[in-house]
Amino acid sequence: MARKHVVSPPTPVRLMDAAEALFAERGFDQASVRDILDRAHVANASAINYYFGGKEELFAAVGARLLGPVQAERLSRLDAAALLTESQRLEGIVAAYVDPLVALHYGPEAEAAQRFLAWLMADPARHADRVALQPVADVNERFVEALRLLYPAVDDADLRWGVAAAAALLIGWQLGLLDAPCTRGRLPQSAESAHLRQYIVNSFTALPRRS
Repeated sequence: MARKHVVSPPTPVRLMDAAEALFAERGFDQASVRDILDRAHVANASAINYYFGGKEELFAAVGARLLGPVQAERLSRLDAAALLTESQRLEGIVAAYVDPLVALHYGPEAEAAQRFLAWLMADPARHADRVALQPVADVNERFVEALRLLYPAVDDADLRWGVAAAAALLIGWQLGLLDAPCTRGRLPQSAESAHLRQYIVNSFTALPRRS
């Protein structure tokens, strides 16, 4: 019987897999380039620089692989929310922000995303923070712009605070740091999304809408 030929993943994928695991286990500073290369079974010492540009850029690539689809889905749903009537739009904007992250939690990448977020929130040095989180900040700003159309009388700083508070709520839920009424996975996905959306909608409904 002929032996099956097992195709190894491409080198960049192996490096990201190894880095994702090591960053979660040890943190950014303690996961050395050599450790990542050894875990990925890559002999070329310059492979990380060649494929990614450096360790910080590799960290950003790991974050983009985990969170990029969430951010892309958020923007797609935000564009759809812009077509809703004004009375429906707040709920649509909040759903666009909440539902893709909840879907990640219920999907096959849930454990990896949770480990990555836990390290990101807990690491005291956070050397790669700006590299990894800039795309998240850019998406959050798009949500601020959408909310500005509903709340033209509200300062941008207050709208940004509202989006940041929503992000903090979702990260806390994702990491299991919040007590009830945030149930974190004990409800079906649709009910969990609705539960979280309602708390965020309530935080915005007291703001003055356009007359």
